[in-house]
Amino acid sequence: MTGEETSRTLAMRLEDGFVVGLTRTAPLYVLDSLDVARYMETFPELQKCEGSMCIKRLGQELDVSHVLRVSVVVTGNSYNLNARLFSTNGPSPADMPVDTQTRFCPVCTVDEARQKIIQLGEAIKGPVVEWLAQQRPPPPPPPPRPSWRRPLAATGIALGFATIVGGGAVLANAGHENKKWPALGGAMIGVGASLAALSCYVLIVMPGDTPKAPPKIAIAGSF
Repeated sequence: MTGEETSRTLAMRLEDGFVVGLTRTAPLYVLDSLDVARYMETFPELQKCEGSMCIKRLGQELDVSHVLRVSVVVTGNSYNLNARLFSTNGPSPADMPVDTQTRFCPVCTVDEARQKIIQLGEAIKGPVVEWLAQQRPPPPPPPPRPSWRRPLAATGIALGFATIVGGGAVLANAGHENKKWPALGGAMIGVGASLAALSCYVLIVMPGDTPKAPPKIAIAGSF
């Protein structure tokens, strides 16, 4: 902020309004300019540099996708507001703004100037919102087709135990004079046990086509 009648309080109020415009209706995280300034003290070579390499390095050091430079020129009750948005990644030159927005308020109160800078923040965030939309993970895959193994195995287990019970009933009621019925009961128990064991194997060891989990994509962005 430069010009007449400037103060830190006015600068903070206008900065707050600009951030309100940036973050309104958009999930953007904005680093506070004071925190950025403190961090920049450890990299004095980046403070006055506006070239492509400096902007990209600044983005890497701050872990941000975009850098904003906002200037406010105050002349009496007039406010000239300018914002330039730089991308810190991608093939485009970082020293070329991806967007520039300007607002001018010829005769404004402080509240009116704040409303103007809110509009400036809303207008400049378009490329950032588009970039953020491209970083979102793809939609989840369609649900897998239902497997036939589970219902078939459950039916096999029930039928196997029913056969075992039936075979046991035949053995219990069979007389000693006729060996046919004990043999039939034993065969039924054997068939039922085999069917139940096979069904349990299908149910436990081969549970069916387990749906593959979609790839997890972690997104971290600072703006």
